[in-house]
Amino acid sequence: MTSQGASLTTYNNELLNCLGDLREKRDILDKAIAAEERKKAEIQRKMEKLTAQLARVNESLSQKHAARNEYDVTISETEHAYNKILESSQTLLNVLKRETVSLKKKPLSATTSAHTNTGSGSGAGSTTSGLGSSQELSHSQSGFGSRGMGGSYMTATRTK
Repeated sequence: MTSQGASLTTYNNELLNCLGDLREKRDILDKAIAAEERKKAEIQRKMEKLTAQLARVNESLSQKHAARNEYDVTISETEHAYNKILESSQTLLNVLKRETVSLKKKPLSATTSAHTNTGSGSGAGSTTSGLGSSQELSHSQSGFGSRGMGGSYMTATRTK
């Protein structure tokens, strides 16, 4: 039985050595777990700060996008109104050119003689533009046609 007792002591010592190795490995693992838990806590604190910072940036971006959209609307409306003014100006210029051509075709002497016959003698009643008191340029709705400032429906008629 001594040989069995020696074997048992050897097994016991090996078992105790294995248990000691396992405990050392567990202690090492406990230290690694504690280090990672600290790292996790630090990352969570950073995430909370970053989440709050992200929320502030998102709010700021939202406000800036809204302001930019307002600028876009204002710019679009202004460009549209400006284009309408340009159209009206072009229409007015075309009417003026047409009337100028029309007036150039009429003899100036007929207009002058009509005013001379009134007895003014000095020609004070004559007009150099060719439009007499009986010739006036009238525009519907204050010169901007039925569409207001749009100019695309501007009408001009001569009344006699």
